[in-house]
Amino acid sequence: MEGGKWEDLTMDVLVNVLERVGIESLLLSIPFVCKSWYKATLRSECWRRLDFSEISFNFHFVLRVMDTYHIHNLHATRFVKSVVKRSNRSATLLTIPSWGTEEALLYVARESPDVRSLVLPYDLSCDHMIKIPNLISNWKNLETVQIGSCFQMQEVLAQISNNCKNFFALTITKASIGSTEASAIVNLVPNIRYLDLRHAWMDRSFVVTILEGCKKLEYFDIRHCTGFREGDLEILNLAANVRKFKYEGSRLFYRYQDCGCSYR
Repeated sequence: MEGGKWEDLTMDVLVNVLERVGIESLLLSIPFVCKSWYKATLRSECWRRLDFSEISFNFHFVLRVMDTYHIHNLHATRFVKSVVKRSNRSATLLTIPSWGTEEALLYVARESPDVRSLVLPYDLSCDHMIKIPNLISNWKNLETVQIGSCFQMQEVLAQISNNCKNFFALTITKASIGSTEASAIVNLVPNIRYLDLRHAWMDRSFVVTILEGCKKLEYFDIRHCTGFREGDLEILNLAANVRKFKYEGSRLFYRYQDCGCSYR
Protein backbone atom coordinates (compact mmCIF):
# COMPACT_ATOMS: atom_id res chain seq x y z
CA MET A 1 0.00 0.00 0.00
CA GLU A 2 1.58 3.26 -1.11
CA GLY A 3 1.48 6.03 1.51
CA GLY A 4 0.40 3.79 4.39
CA LYS A 5 0.78 0.49 6.18
CA TRP A 6 -1.55 -2.47 6.38
CA GLU A 7 -1.42 -2.36 10.17
CA ASP A 8 -2.73 1.21 10.08
CA LEU A 9 -6.04 0.23 8.51
CA THR A 10 -9.10 0.74 10.66
CA MET A 11 -10.57 -2.46 12.06
CA ASP A 12 -13.71 -2.21 9.94
CA VAL A 13 -11.72 -1.81 6.72
CA LEU A 14 -9.39 -4.65 7.65
CA VAL A 15 -12.30 -6.96 8.43
CA ASN A 16 -13.90 -6.03 5.11
CA VAL A 17 -10.74 -7.19 3.35
CA LEU A 18 -10.20 -10.35 5.39
CA GLU A 19 -13.74 -11.63 5.03
CA ARG A 20 -12.82 -12.45 1.42
CA VAL A 21 -9.99 -14.73 2.54
CA GLY A 22 -10.34 -18.50 2.83
CA ILE A 23 -10.63 -20.56 5.99
CA GLU A 24 -7.09 -21.96 5.83
CA SER A 25 -5.45 -18.52 5.66
CA LEU A 26 -7.70 -17.15 8.41
CA LEU A 27 -6.58 -19.97 10.66
CA LEU A 28 -2.93 -20.53 9.80
CA SER A 29 -1.52 -17.32 8.33
CA ILE A 30 -3.34 -14.06 8.97
CA PRO A 31 -3.57 -14.21 12.79
CA PHE A 32 0.22 -14.34 12.99
CA VAL A 33 1.01 -11.29 10.86
CA CYS A 34 0.45 -8.70 13.58
CA LYS A 35 -1.80 -7.94 16.56
CA SER A 36 -4.36 -5.97 14.59
CA TRP A 37 -4.75 -8.78 12.05
CA TYR A 38 -5.12 -11.28 14.85
CA LYS A 39 -7.85 -9.16 16.45
CA ALA A 40 -9.60 -8.86 13.10
CA THR A 41 -9.80 -12.64 12.71
CA LEU A 42 -11.73 -12.76 15.99
CA ARG A 43 -14.56 -10.79 14.40
CA SER A 44 -17.42 -12.97 13.19
CA GLU A 45 -17.64 -10.97 9.96
CA CYS A 46 -14.42 -12.63 8.77
CA TRP A 47 -16.14 -16.00 8.94
CA ARG A 48 -19.25 -15.36 6.88
CA ARG A 49 -17.88 -17.49 4.01
CA LEU A 50 -17.67 -21.05 5.29
CA ASP A 51 -16.22 -22.62 2.17
CA PHE A 52 -14.97 -25.97 3.42
CA SER A 53 -14.17 -27.09 -0.13
CA GLU A 54 -10.98 -25.02 0.18
CA ILE A 55 -9.76 -27.38 2.90
CA SER A 56 -8.03 -30.66 2.16
CA PHE A 57 -8.54 -32.32 5.51
CA ASN A 58 -5.57 -34.63 5.16
CA PHE A 59 -2.69 -35.71 7.39
CA HIS A 60 -0.52 -32.73 6.39
CA PHE A 61 -3.26 -30.18 7.11
CA VAL A 62 -4.14 -31.76 10.46
CA LEU A 63 -0.49 -31.65 11.53
CA ARG A 64 -0.25 -27.96 10.60
CA VAL A 65 -3.31 -27.08 12.68
CA MET A 66 -2.16 -29.17 15.64
CA ASP A 67 1.30 -27.65 15.55
CA THR A 68 0.02 -24.09 15.14
CA TYR A 69 -2.50 -24.27 17.96
CA HIS A 70 -0.59 -26.73 20.19
CA ILE A 71 -3.31 -29.35 20.37
CA HIS A 72 -2.79 -33.09 20.64
CA ASN A 73 -5.53 -34.39 18.38
CA LEU A 74 -7.90 -33.05 15.76
CA HIS A 75 -10.75 -34.86 14.07
CA ALA A 76 -13.08 -33.55 11.39
CA THR A 77 -16.06 -32.88 13.67
CA ARG A 78 -14.00 -30.87 16.14
CA PHE A 79 -12.44 -28.85 13.36
CA VAL A 80 -15.76 -28.02 11.66
CA LYS A 81 -17.35 -27.01 14.94
CA SER A 82 -14.46 -24.73 15.85
CA VAL A 83 -14.67 -22.92 12.50
CA VAL A 84 -18.46 -22.57 12.58
CA LYS A 85 -18.34 -21.17 16.13
CA ARG A 86 -16.12 -18.35 14.90
CA SER A 87 -18.90 -17.19 12.58
CA ASN A 88 -21.24 -16.69 15.54
CA ARG A 89 -24.22 -17.85 13.42
CA SER A 90 -23.59 -15.10 10.83
CA ALA A 91 -22.37 -17.24 7.89
CA THR A 92 -24.00 -16.35 4.57
CA LEU A 93 -22.13 -18.79 2.31
CA LEU A 94 -21.78 -22.46 3.18
CA THR A 95 -20.04 -25.22 1.27
CA ILE A 96 -20.80 -28.50 3.02
CA PRO A 97 -17.53 -30.37 3.76
CA SER A 98 -17.46 -33.61 1.79
CA TRP A 99 -15.06 -35.06 4.36
CA GLY A 100 -17.21 -34.11 7.36
CA THR A 101 -19.10 -36.42 9.68
CA GLU A 102 -22.87 -36.62 10.16
CA GLU A 103 -22.46 -34.86 13.50
CA ALA A 104 -20.58 -32.03 11.80
CA LEU A 105 -23.25 -31.76 9.08
CA LEU A 106 -26.06 -31.44 11.62
CA TYR A 107 -24.07 -28.90 13.64
CA VAL A 108 -23.33 -26.73 10.61
CA ALA A 109 -27.00 -26.72 9.61
CA ARG A 110 -28.15 -25.76 13.08
CA GLU A 111 -25.53 -23.07 13.71
CA SER A 112 -25.67 -21.32 10.31
CA PRO A 113 -29.24 -20.00 10.13
CA ASP A 114 -28.47 -17.01 7.91
CA VAL A 115 -26.98 -18.89 4.95
CA ARG A 116 -27.92 -17.33 1.61
CA SER A 117 -25.73 -19.46 -0.69
CA LEU A 118 -25.43 -23.23 -0.26
CA VAL A 119 -23.01 -25.49 -2.14
CA LEU A 120 -23.44 -29.27 -2.10
CA PRO A 121 -20.22 -30.65 -3.66
CA TYR A 122 -20.26 -33.48 -6.20
CA ASP A 123 -18.33 -35.77 -3.84
CA LEU A 124 -20.70 -35.35 -0.91
CA SER A 125 -21.61 -38.84 0.27
CA CYS A 126 -25.02 -40.34 -0.50
CA ASP A 127 -25.65 -40.70 3.24
CA HIS A 128 -25.16 -36.97 3.70
CA MET A 129 -27.15 -36.02 0.61
CA ILE A 130 -30.11 -38.03 1.87
CA LYS A 131 -30.15 -35.86 4.99
CA ILE A 132 -29.90 -32.52 3.18
CA PRO A 133 -33.63 -32.10 2.35
CA ASN A 134 -34.56 -32.31 6.03
CA LEU A 135 -31.98 -29.63 6.84
CA ILE A 136 -33.20 -27.05 4.30
CA SER A 137 -35.73 -25.65 6.79
CA ASN A 138 -32.77 -24.35 8.83
CA TRP A 139 -31.93 -21.94 6.01
CA LYS A 140 -35.02 -19.75 5.61
CA ASN A 141 -33.01 -16.99 3.88
CA LEU A 142 -31.54 -19.29 1.24
CA GLU A 143 -31.22 -17.62 -2.17
CA THR A 144 -28.88 -19.77 -4.25
CA VAL A 145 -27.97 -23.46 -4.36
CA GLN A 146 -25.27 -25.30 -6.26
CA ILE A 147 -25.72 -29.08 -6.46
CA GLY A 148 -23.01 -31.47 -7.58
CA SER A 149 -25.45 -34.00 -9.07
CA CYS A 150 -29.16 -34.64 -9.55
CA PHE A 151 -29.27 -37.12 -6.66
CA GLN A 152 -31.92 -35.87 -4.19
CA MET A 153 -32.52 -32.79 -6.36
CA GLN A 154 -36.29 -33.17 -6.37
CA GLU A 155 -36.39 -33.57 -2.59
CA VAL A 156 -34.12 -30.57 -2.08
CA LEU A 157 -36.22 -28.36 -4.38
CA ALA A 158 -39.42 -29.46 -2.64
CA GLN A 159 -38.07 -28.24 0.69
CA ILE A 160 -36.78 -25.03 -0.87
CA SER A 161 -40.24 -24.42 -2.30
CA ASN A 162 -41.79 -24.80 1.15
CA ASN A 163 -39.21 -22.94 3.24
CA CYS A 164 -37.12 -20.49 1.20
CA LYS A 165 -39.18 -17.62 -0.19
CA ASN A 166 -36.14 -15.64 -1.41
CA PHE A 167 -34.73 -18.47 -3.52
CA PHE A 168 -33.86 -17.45 -7.10
CA ALA A 169 -30.80 -19.34 -8.40
CA LEU A 170 -29.88 -22.98 -9.08
CA THR A 171 -26.69 -24.48 -10.48
CA ILE A 172 -26.32 -28.19 -11.20
CA THR A 173 -22.89 -29.36 -12.24
CA LYS A 174 -22.74 -31.80 -15.17
CA ALA A 175 -26.32 -32.89 -14.58
CA SER A 176 -28.38 -35.56 -16.26
CA ILE A 177 -31.72 -33.84 -16.79
CA GLY A 178 -34.65 -36.08 -17.62
CA SER A 179 -38.40 -35.66 -17.38
CA THR A 180 -38.40 -35.95 -13.57
CA GLU A 181 -35.71 -33.31 -13.10
CA ALA A 182 -37.15 -30.86 -15.63
CA SER A 183 -40.62 -31.20 -14.09
CA ALA A 184 -39.19 -30.67 -10.61
CA ILE A 185 -37.60 -27.38 -11.65
CA VAL A 186 -40.78 -26.17 -13.37
CA ASN A 187 -43.23 -27.28 -10.67
CA LEU A 188 -41.23 -26.61 -7.51
CA VAL A 189 -39.30 -23.41 -8.37
CA PRO A 190 -41.26 -21.90 -11.30
CA ASN A 191 -40.18 -18.35 -10.39
CA ILE A 192 -36.47 -19.13 -10.60
CA ARG A 193 -34.48 -16.36 -12.28
CA TYR A 194 -31.01 -17.89 -12.63
CA LEU A 195 -30.45 -21.43 -13.89
CA ASP A 196 -27.05 -22.90 -14.79
CA LEU A 197 -27.07 -26.37 -16.37
CA ARG A 198 -23.78 -26.28 -18.24
CA HIS A 199 -22.38 -29.61 -19.51
CA ALA A 200 -25.67 -31.40 -18.84
CA TRP A 201 -27.07 -34.42 -20.64
CA MET A 202 -30.52 -33.15 -21.58
CA ASP A 203 -32.91 -33.89 -24.43
CA ARG A 204 -34.20 -30.81 -26.26
CA SER A 205 -37.74 -31.54 -25.07
CA PHE A 206 -36.67 -30.93 -21.49
CA VAL A 207 -35.04 -27.64 -22.43
CA VAL A 208 -38.39 -26.68 -23.94
CA THR A 209 -40.20 -27.80 -20.78
CA ILE A 210 -38.01 -25.53 -18.64
CA LEU A 211 -38.32 -22.53 -20.94
CA GLU A 212 -42.10 -22.89 -21.16
CA GLY A 213 -42.52 -23.40 -17.42
CA CYS A 214 -40.06 -20.90 -15.93
CA LYS A 215 -41.33 -17.60 -17.28
CA LYS A 216 -39.20 -15.40 -15.01
CA LEU A 217 -35.83 -16.72 -16.14
CA GLU A 218 -33.31 -13.90 -16.60
CA TYR A 219 -30.18 -16.07 -16.94
CA PHE A 220 -30.15 -19.55 -18.47
CA ASP A 221 -26.85 -21.28 -19.23
CA ILE A 222 -26.94 -24.52 -21.23
CA ARG A 223 -23.54 -24.28 -22.87
CA HIS A 224 -21.75 -27.49 -23.89
CA CYS A 225 -24.76 -29.70 -23.21
CA THR A 226 -25.52 -32.96 -24.99
CA GLY A 227 -28.97 -33.77 -26.37
CA PHE A 228 -29.85 -30.83 -28.62
CA ARG A 229 -28.21 -28.71 -31.27
CA GLU A 230 -26.71 -25.31 -30.56
CA GLY A 231 -28.88 -23.53 -33.14
CA ASP A 232 -32.23 -25.19 -32.38
CA LEU A 233 -34.78 -22.63 -33.60
CA GLU A 234 -37.59 -23.59 -31.22
CA ILE A 235 -35.28 -23.26 -28.24
CA LEU A 236 -33.94 -19.93 -29.47
CA ASN A 237 -37.46 -18.58 -29.97
CA LEU A 238 -38.61 -19.68 -26.52
CA ALA A 239 -35.50 -18.12 -24.98
CA ALA A 240 -36.02 -14.78 -26.72
CA ASN A 241 -37.24 -13.14 -23.50
CA VAL A 242 -34.41 -14.50 -21.36
CA ARG A 243 -32.10 -11.54 -20.81
CA LYS A 244 -28.92 -13.65 -20.86
CA PHE A 245 -29.22 -16.98 -22.64
CA LYS A 246 -26.04 -19.00 -23.24
CA TYR A 247 -26.15 -22.09 -25.41
CA GLU A 248 -22.86 -22.21 -27.33
CA GLY A 249 -21.16 -25.57 -27.78
CA SER A 250 -24.25 -27.75 -27.25
CA ARG A 251 -24.65 -30.74 -29.56
CA LEU A 252 -27.07 -33.52 -30.31
CA PHE A 253 -24.66 -36.39 -29.66
CA TYR A 254 -21.66 -36.89 -27.39
CA ARG A 255 -18.41 -37.19 -29.29
CA TYR A 256 -15.93 -39.68 -27.90
CA GLN A 257 -12.94 -37.51 -28.78
CA ASP A 258 -14.26 -34.66 -26.59
CA CYS A 259 -13.13 -36.51 -23.48
CA GLY A 260 -9.54 -36.31 -24.69
CA CYS A 261 -9.42 -40.02 -25.51
CA SER A 262 -8.61 -41.63 -28.80
CA TYR A 263 -9.98 -44.86 -30.13
CA ARG A 264 -7.52 -47.36 -31.53
